[in-house]
Amino acid sequence: FERLEADHDLRSIFSSMKGVAFAGQPMGQVLARKVRDEWGLEVFKYTSAGDTGTAWEHREHDGYTLWEDTVFPECLEPDSNTAVAEGEVGELVATDIDNLAAPLIRYRSGDLIRLSKEPAPSGRTHARMWVVGRKGEETVVAGRAVVVSDVWAAVEELPELSDGMFQIIRHSPRMEKLRLRVGYAPERTNDLAALELRLASHLDSRLQVPCELELVTVDDLLSRTSSVAKFPRMVKK
Repeated sequence: FERLEADHDLRSIFSSMKGVAFAGQPMGQVLARKVRDEWGLEVFKYTSAGDTGTAWEHREHDGYTLWEDTVFPECLEPDSNTAVAEGEVGELVATDIDNLAAPLIRYRSGDLIRLSKEPAPSGRTHARMWVVGRKGEETVVAGRAVVVSDVWAAVEELPELSDGMFQIIRHSPRMEKLRLRVGYAPERTNDLAALELRLASHLDSRLQVPCELELVTVDDLLSRTSSVAKFPRMVKK
């Protein structure tokens, strides 16, 4: 759709739509603002409820609502069965309530979330969760913890990189340098060497860890994955 912007009025094309659903992978804040403010679409994101179903945003766009008549959610410490305090980060552990054939019982999803039982502003009373990331995705770089969402927020702030396409190249959970492969938009990039310098400086300021960068086009980066639904943000070397 972004490639059609120069020749088509997307706001007009989408004018008959009240909203759209989005899932498959996280949506960066830059793209979310574009879809909302420039294309005129209200986006309702949804995510997995620990493989027992889905959890959806509502009009307040503040967390994903879990349907507690179909799933019993728990938020536990990642390495134990101890519940974390409400609002603290823990692992989503889900139990099927409505699956009579092959229910998942206390299924450890690997999703790190914050969970709240407080009613939403809309009045919905089912539990809401906020997804923080995936268990095991944290990388300690030169003694400092870095997660995918930190990198994403920093990368997409540069106009040439606002697609938010990048991969962390990780050979170990602990590294001396953060190795990143970042996709840039050629049509928005005049000087690749200057972009690399700006990105290095920006990442140093935001993440405060040493980085080793590889810049490739967005199309090149996308061609390196076989998945049609999910782009891997972390790859092994």
